[in-house]
This record gives sequence, C-alpha cells and structure tokens, in this order.
Amino acid sequence: MTESQPNEELLREKFRFEQPGEGTFVSVFYVRHDGCRHRNQVLLSPQVTGPRLGSLDGFATEAERFEEPVACLERVLEWACNGLAHEGDFEYRAEIVLEYDNVRSRHHIFTCTDVMTEARTEETSSRWYDVDDLPLTELSPDQREWLQLALATQDGMCVRGYFEVRANSLVNSEMLSPGLVLGRPSYLVEKAILCAIKGEGERFCYDMESSAEDFFRAWTWSWTLLGALRTRSLKAPCRKLSTADSPNRLCDKHRVESRWGLSEYGDLSISFSDGLGNTIAEGYNAVVYGDHGPYVEFTEEQIQWSQLFHHVLKGPARTHLLHHNVDGTVKLYFQINSV
Repeated sequence: MTESQPNEELLREKFRFEQPGEGTFVSVFYVRHDGCRHRNQVLLSPQVTGPRLGSLDGFATEAERFEEPVACLERVLEWACNGLAHEGDFEYRAEIVLEYDNVRSRHHIFTCTDVMTEARTEETSSRWYDVDDLPLTELSPDQREWLQLALATQDGMCVRGYFEVRANSLVNSEMLSPGLVLGRPSYLVEKAILCAIKGEGERFCYDMESSAEDFFRAWTWSWTLLGALRTRSLKAPCRKLSTADSPNRLCDKHRVESRWGLSEYGDLSISFSDGLGNTIAEGYNAVVYGDHGPYVEFTEEQIQWSQLFHHVLKGPARTHLLHHNVDGTVKLYFQINSV
C-alpha cells in the first residue's frame, strides 16, 4: 500500500464526477451503545451487490442516476427498518471515492441510532460488532482504513478519503482528517432546498431569511448532497498588481481614493457600517477594479456575519452567493468560483 499526504485541491478534484450520481452508493451503519459492556457497537452484514461484494458492510444500495444521496438514504432506511427511522436520527459520517479494479464509485456513509432495526437482524445475517474490535479481515480493503475512524468521529464531523484497490489489495490511500462540521437545516428549509436541487441540480438557487449560522449549515448540507463538500471558503488572494489597468478603471480608482480614501491594497483599520450604524466589516483586503465598476474585497473573517439576514444560497456550479443586511442596503457577493 502506498500512502501519501493528501493535497486538499488535488483530492477535491478526485471527488468530481462527469455525471452527477454516476457510480454512487449510500450506506447506513446502525450503531448502539452496549450499556452492560460499555462498548459502542455497529451492525454489519455481508454485501450481496456492488464493489464490496461479499465483504461486511452497513445497509447499502446504489443510487439511481441523478438521484441525490438523501433520497437514496430514504430508500435504504425504508428497506433496513421498514421506514421507522425518524427525522434527524442519522448523521453524515464519510464520503469515500473508490477505484476498485479501475471501476470508480462514490460512497456516502451515514450512521443511524434507530433501535427499531433490532427486528431486522432476525431476518438477515447481520450481526453487532464492537466498534473498537471490528473483524478487519472480513471488511473490504478500503474499509479497514476508514470505517473505525468514521464511526469514532464525534457527531457533526465528516471523514473524506480516496482509495484505489487492485485484485482485492489496497494500492493507494489518501485521507483527510475529520474536519467538516455538518449540520442539517430546518425541515422546511431542507425540503425547499431539495426542491430547488431537483429543478436545477448544481445550479440551484434558494433565497432564505436566516441567521448566518443557519445559512452556513444549509450551505454545507446542500453541497454535501451534491458531492461537493463545503469545507472552507475561497481564500482572497494577496493582491500585488493593480487592477486599475485601463482609462475607465483609473477614473474609478481616482474617485474611490479621493472621495472615500480607500487604498487599492486594503487597510485592516477601516470599519464599514450600513445606514443604520451597524458594523458590516472590520478591515478590507483590497479594492478590485473591473469593467463593471469597483468592488471592495473582504476576507470571510472580516465580515460581521451577525448583521446579514437575507441570503441567496446557490449550487457549486454557480460563481457566487449573495448576502444582504437587515434593510437591504448592503449587498455582499461571496465568490465561490472564478469568473
């Protein structure tokens, strides 16, 4: 096996598919705590289909083409325990990209604590195993690397990994440490986002009135469903060259500097407030000059997110998100892709 230190951007590219939903599987691992033995346990059963045929796994099924993981998850839950899993009793734990004998697939991993699955074990060959003492020889080569980590990760965290298996032997393993805080939006917001995704896929748009915390939760959750985990923001570049490189841009630069005293290369000491006196940002990164006028550029850390209440969430195929203050007089573009 060859292990390598993962590069965030290279690993991100390995997570992309030409066709959304192609080669996608969803697995649910039922977990419980054995109070008598003080052990956490997981329910495993032999796989009868898919790239892990014969290996122990959770309850798994292949997603239909263009089917979102959350929709596939509902089918898995219905099969595993007759639809008795209730809203919110499962957690997203891992996203695994697997190259198994040159066949590529993506696996979305969930855990569920629904006790109603006990009845299901009587109808299948499923068994409960201690999480810290899994039957490694009966797991697929990639699962030996990530399953225990995903099960032991605290709630709200997610594991990502890329694995290559040849002739049932692991030849390449790249993993990122758990670091994604994954929450779920409210039920109504979740359903509205799913409707938007169904209509436009990765180009969806959804307007929401909420706190910034709820917005970021919805952003992470929705992008995860599309296989584009939102782990960090796009970092603002350190600008060393002027963007005022044409007559109209030079005119805009003169106006901005003479009227507002804003340097092109940023200033950490300047505060920005709206008409109501609410502070919107502390410091700024740069003034960027383009053919459509000047823009003040901020880092995510400089924005006072508590003052932004209206948001436009968009899919990963879009270029930016939108945020507004309470009276709509401030518009902030959150760039997510280059333009």
